[in-house]
Amino acid sequence: MRRNYIELHYNDESLVVYNPTDRTVDVSNLQFMQAPAGASPLLFRSNVWRDPTRLQPKACFQVWTDRYIDLRAPDICQERQSWQAVSFVRWFWLSEQPAAVFEVRRGDNVLARCRVLDGTCTVRLPEGPMR
Repeated sequence: MRRNYIELHYNDESLVVYNPTDRTVDVSNLQFMQAPAGASPLLFRSNVWRDPTRLQPKACFQVWTDRYIDLRAPDICQERQSWQAVSFVRWFWLSEQPAAVFEVRRGDNVLARCRVLDGTCTVRLPEGPMR
């Protein structure tokens, strides 16, 4: 059985959602959230991207800090399908805390917990219909 998954690649400038598979994957209704201690959660929803339901093979969605007007697509992306600059209240992939993590969720399901310091994270997507 083939698995649906995406890869996240992130640094101090941007986060890239990359589809390394040979088929289109469903990235609808994803929520990315970091809950820093003593602060409001940093939250980003995939629905802000243009056509956020389907990510084509070898394509990317990208989000970056509002320190930049635009960023070049990473070399891994054959196509950058959608992109978005976001303000600091949504910088969920950044932290000065060494143990910081962010979660990737769909509804109440946690699909992945990603360590900020790692710079990459694989997210397994549920098979079957979107919810």
